[in-house]
Amino acid sequence: MEGINLGLSSSSPPVGAAPMAGISDFPFRLLARNFGADFTFTEMVSAQGLVRDNPNTFELLRGIRQNREPVAVQIFGSEPRAMAAAAEIILSSILPAALDINMGCPVPKVVKSGAGAALMCAPEVAENIVSRVSDVLESHDPRPLLSVKMRSGWNDSSTNAPDFAARMEEAGAGLLSVHARTRSMFYSGQADWELIEKVVRRVGVPVLGSGDVCTGPDARDMLSQTGCAGVMVGRAAIGNPWIFCRIRTYLDRGEDPGDPLPGERLWLAKEHVKMEAAFRGERRGVVLMRRQLHKYVRGLPGASELRDQLNRFESAREVELLLAEYARRQGFHQEGPNFDFARVHDPRQGCRRFSTN
Repeated sequence: MEGINLGLSSSSPPVGAAPMAGISDFPFRLLARNFGADFTFTEMVSAQGLVRDNPNTFELLRGIRQNREPVAVQIFGSEPRAMAAAAEIILSSILPAALDINMGCPVPKVVKSGAGAALMCAPEVAENIVSRVSDVLESHDPRPLLSVKMRSGWNDSSTNAPDFAARMEEAGAGLLSVHARTRSMFYSGQADWELIEKVVRRVGVPVLGSGDVCTGPDARDMLSQTGCAGVMVGRAAIGNPWIFCRIRTYLDRGEDPGDPLPGERLWLAKEHVKMEAAFRGERRGVVLMRRQLHKYVRGLPGASELRDQLNRFESAREVELLLAEYARRQGFHQEGPNFDFARVHDPRQGCRRFSTN
């Protein structure tokens, strides 16, 4: 591995947080890291947005601090020159551990532009993108890792991940991650881990596996069945950052620390809302946190009514008071997990044009 890595040089297989739009911002990545994630990814960042100097696009990169966070910046697009220019713009201000090219997003808006999973139907274009971005990275020391995130294929009749992966490696990718579902599956059905194994056998670079990893045994089974170098956890981590600690502990010691106490879940939900409000602004942060709050309280007594109430609030203080009153009624003692929030960096900090200071 050249330059910075994502924990792949460790003796223990790395466990990371997969990129998720609307989720993988600075506060989420920070929590994932504190709970044991070896690496994280940013949300998808539009190459065209960077080239056009769109402030909303640069907002997705806020919070990354040079050499302080093992994060991969994920970019998407369908035009090779724009993707290379976006890589130059990113590296002019920050040095991520890796630059990741999204070739797996199934969302219609992304696919219609020829980006995301659509690139798996255009391997020549995808190869050109990787080659051009690789050339950009070559001029930087240390050289960030270049990775490509893909799916099994477009649909059941086009599961071309092994051949596609080989072409991406030849073009310059030093790491591949495979979400073992086709684009037509979106996020439904069962992930086909056999496709990950086929990719691992086909290429010489590390492969990260993704899809249906929700527990320590899931991670162990994926690693043993596919031979992948590490695993990524996506939707199972929403409102559940403890998952990284549980998987890490299971892989290292064969033990599962178990579910957090209800009071711990409520306490962290409150803290997460406060972090998002500080990072994104009060109303926007609280509104965007609703999806994650729903996951934090899932399975608790009266969760449906609690979710309805959470959907009405637009301030972190309102959420805090609601959760405190709910905990009091249920007899749950709100207590924090065992890590020091003093380690939290000021989310307003960034590097040059990514800073809001």
